[in-house]
Amino acid sequence: MSQPLPDENLLLVSDFHLGEGWLPEVGGYSRREDFFYDAEFFAFLRYHHAQKEAPRYAGKPWLLILNGDTFDFVQVCKLPPEGPELEAVCGVSRHAELGRQKRRFGLGSTETESVWKLQQIAQGHPQFFAALGWFVAVGNRVLFIRGNHDPELHWPRVRAAIGEEILRAYLAYAEGEVAAPALTPEMLAGQIAFEPWFYYDGLRQVYVEHGGQYEPINHFYDNLNPVLPHRPELLEYPSGLLLTRYVYNRLESIYPYLDNVRPVTRAVGRILQEDPLSGLVVVARLFRDTGWALLEIQRKHRETRSLLTAPAQPEASQGLPAALLEDLAALAQEQARFSWQEWERLVLEQGGLVALALLAVYSGLKALGALLITESLRLGMEYVLLAWFAFHAGRTWSALVNDEANLNYMPKVIGDILARFRARGVPVRSLILGHTHIPERTPLRDAERTTWVVNTGTWVSAEASEPFSWETQLAFSRLAAGVPLDTPPEFLVWNAATGEPQLPLLRWAGKRPQTIR
Repeated sequence: MSQPLPDENLLLVSDFHLGEGWLPEVGGYSRREDFFYDAEFFAFLRYHHAQKEAPRYAGKPWLLILNGDTFDFVQVCKLPPEGPELEAVCGVSRHAELGRQKRRFGLGSTETESVWKLQQIAQGHPQFFAALGWFVAVGNRVLFIRGNHDPELHWPRVRAAIGEEILRAYLAYAEGEVAAPALTPEMLAGQIAFEPWFYYDGLRQVYVEHGGQYEPINHFYDNLNPVLPHRPELLEYPSGLLLTRYVYNRLESIYPYLDNVRPVTRAVGRILQEDPLSGLVVVARLFRDTGWALLEIQRKHRETRSLLTAPAQPEASQGLPAALLEDLAALAQEQARFSWQEWERLVLEQGGLVALALLAVYSGLKALGALLITESLRLGMEYVLLAWFAFHAGRTWSALVNDEANLNYMPKVIGDILARFRARGVPVRSLILGHTHIPERTPLRDAERTTWVVNTGTWVSAEASEPFSWETQLAFSRLAAGVPLDTPPEFLVWNAATGEPQLPLLRWAGKRPQTIR
């Protein structure tokens, strides 16, 4: 008996973090922009549409799953121009009439403000939105799953605006094409969908979730209704988003790479290496702003804590029983309870690293002073030795505490997620996540079966461990409709130079990646 064929091929990506993009008024990208691969993304979609007639894809259309953090609304910091546009968005006509926080950090999270931010993202990334329009026009579907950086997808008008901006960008693109396929609002409404939490394919037994809910600093108290209890016109931003709004956005105007370094203490060391003198000023500002931000975050949490009610209970969805979804929601709540012991460990690990970096810089400056000003060779050499010791001690300590295995909380969470599925008797062959920006595919084997765990990483440049420096892996996963249902999900990277996918170049393998189809 032949097995049933899935209706669609699956194509999965995550964590694009589209922001303000290209700014015509400055003739360049926003310094807070993280996504620079609009053309490559269009080529990526064209390639996969062309491949669908191959036997392994069975002539079936594609479902493109954008698994969270597609957009980064909080990094849209510019304000509407004064006059009618500002009044339509904020109810005032002059920037001076806005509240201090909006003038300093950008618009808030109301539905109207979020729609305006989405429009700015679309204006800065016309090719990305046109690519989605083309992909739908040729018969494929697109699914957006909400992440921790785009909770604004909760607002109905934002979801509607995404369709409008896709259509606008595609029609502008089609004007320059000889035979562009037609695209209508009705097609977009039927072929673009949104999910607040997950996607489950019962035939393939594939579960897809962004994963940010399991990290305390990025956890939404009520993921299905992420609004403030006392001000439901505003979204509930978790601590991670508030730190981005209050701290990282301003520092990225000086060091655009800052939020692409994990953890931030590694960025502190890089700043001090680049320019020790001005770097000390920036680091001092970082500590000052972070201190203020933590107090502000604590104030906001105190304001809402007494008003919180029980989160909305999930209902059965996409073939998953309500009991399992309640278990997963409870697991996320449990993970969000960060113990004092864990906070103490983080403070000691990262605080120690910062202290060593500052000691190295301070000792180096004292050595220069001793050698050039007081002309004390002995004192100067003592400070040189102290700077050398602090620098190398910091590198050694960083290698220990900032190793990906130490920073990545996902492995334990993955085991807990799969345990919940087993306890409820729900089969899952593949678990596909994003959020951590660490691309990987791992088989988890037990006595009964193998479950494949994939993290689709990010299309954002990230700092890799030495000697790899900065790297960008345009990672993705796909599942073909014309292969056996128990075939593991493919884990690949898009090679923009060749216009084809390839196996990822693993850090421990020195061989050239293999191009595949």
